Amino acid sequence: TATATATAAAAGCHYSIAQIGGSIVPGTTDIGNHGDDQVTNVVLPFSYSLYNIPFTSVNLSSTGNAQFTTTDTTFTNQCLPWLTHNYTIYPYWDDLYLVNAGFGIFTSISGTAPNRIFNIEWRAQYFPGSGTANFELRLYEGQSRFDVIYGTVTNANTSATAGVQGDDSAFDQYFCNAVGSPATGGQSYILQQPCAT
Repeated sequence: TATATATAAAAGCHYSIAQIGGSIVPGTTDIGNHGDDQVTNVVLPFSYSLYNIPFTSVNLSSTGNAQFTTTDTTFTNQCLPWLTHNYTIYPYWDDLYLVNAGFGIFTSISGTAPNRIFNIEWRAQYFPGSGTANFELRLYEGQSRFDVIYGTVTNANTSATAGVQGDDSAFDQYFCNAVGSPATGGQSYILQQPCAT
């Protein structure tokens, strides 16, 4: 849950984006999201701070975003900012579909405290059930860093948004609707918050 000063904490903060290598760590826990335009709340294994605000849970959308204060099921992506959707990470926001067998959102934990990584893997198709969109969001214990790692993403970045948003004026976009870096298998990026805590 965000503190009363959540919006103020995001003001003027930006994440630096860097491309890295990496592979998806397969999720082993099925969170139960096997829907179309569905959001599922997941309790985090450790407190994670986004824009200097600590959160203990996250709302994971079948459409490829992780909302910390909202539960919006909008499937049509847009370029950032997504107005009033504060404290959201967009690994790969697109019109995704988790209904068919074998698809869903799966989590796992790497490492040991106090240096754990919470891995959130989307195994998705594109609506209405074609292609493959496999990607992962990794949250770091004790850090504001997060990674996004792409496996197979059939449609690349042609109709998707990736980035992070603290509020309507504090956001950093990686790509949107074919503009920006491509989303290709084996490619990933990290975002590290420079703002003082």
